[in-house]
Amino acid sequence: MKNGKPSLIFDIRYFFGSRCSYLLDHSIIAYGRRLAWYLNSEGVSLGAYHSVYILFTTTIPVGEVEFDPYTSGDELWWLRYTKVGVPPDFPSIEPTNEVAMQGTVATLRASLPNEVARIDRADRIVREHPNGLRFLIREKEYRRYSLKIASTIAVHPDPSHMYATVIDNATGCHCETPGLPIGWYVDAFGVAASISLKDLEITHSADGRLEAVWSQRVRGGWIVGNSRVSDQKYYSKLVRRQ
Repeated sequence: MKNGKPSLIFDIRYFFGSRCSYLLDHSIIAYGRRLAWYLNSEGVSLGAYHSVYILFTTTIPVGEVEFDPYTSGDELWWLRYTKVGVPPDFPSIEPTNEVAMQGTVATLRASLPNEVARIDRADRIVREHPNGLRFLIREKEYRRYSLKIASTIAVHPDPSHMYATVIDNATGCHCETPGLPIGWYVDAFGVAASISLKDLEITHSADGRLEAVWSQRVRGGWIVGNSRVSDQKYYSKLVRRQ
C-alpha cells in the first residue's frame, strides 16, 4: 500500500469488450496520456490513484460511468478502474475517437466532481493543441541561465520530440531549441535528467536576442533522428512522474 500521500494523475489507459482487450487506437492512446499529463501539471489528484483504466463496455447503458470495486484492494492502490457504456458496435463505430474522448471526460468528471472546470479546460487544450502541446518535465536554474526541458506526446509510430528553453536570468530573454526526436514519450524523463547547459550552444546576437541549438554531440547521434518542429506550441506546467 502507498504511504497515504495523494498521487497526481499520470496515466489513462483504454480497454474494450468482454475480454478487456487493449484499445489499440494510437490517437486515443495519445489523447489519454496528453490529458493525464496536462492534469498532472495542474496538480489534479485522484487520491492514491495515479492511473485510470477505462473499459468501454456494452454491459451498462451508453454514456454511463461505473466504478469497479475490484480495484479497492491494497495490491492495486495505484489504479482506478472504471467502466463506460458504449454502443454495441464500438470500436467499429464512427467516430470512435469522439466516443472515447467523451467517455474519458465523463469518467474524470464522475471521479472528481469538484474539478469539472479544470477537466473541461484540459480537454479543450488537448484537443486544440494535439501536436504542439509541450509538457514541461524538468527545470533547472544556473547562475546565468535557467533551463526548461519539455516533450511532446506523439501518436505512434511518430516519435515524440524534446525541446530545451533557455532563459537569461538577468534580462528575461529566452529562446527554444529545435525539436529532437526521442521515440517513446516516457523516455523523455530519463533523457531530460541528463541534459545540462553543456549540451547546448548558446549565443547572443548583436541586438540582444538569445539563440540556442543542440550541441554537436547531441546532433551527432546521442539522440537519433530528424528534427521536426511542432505547430501551435502550447506549454503545460511541470509534469511530475511518481
